Amino acid sequence: MATAAHPPRAASAAGASREALTLRGFFGVFRYSRRALELVWSTNGALTVALGLLTLAAGVLPASVAYVGA
Repeated sequence: MATAAHPPRAASAAGASREALTLRGFFGVFRYSRRALELVWSTNGALTVALGLLTLAAGVLPASVAYVGA
């Protein structure tokens, strides 16, 4: 008989859904982005630039493929 390891709680699930709908909840995922970039920069500045360029390419590439394919 299979059961969930941690079944969801009704009260916390409702609170979490309300939190996710707010702008604070939306932008909360970026809370540690600055620190992460600082750690990458302290390791190697070229890696930080490469991370930025590859992220930009990953965002532009699907739109480019859709534009060319349309």
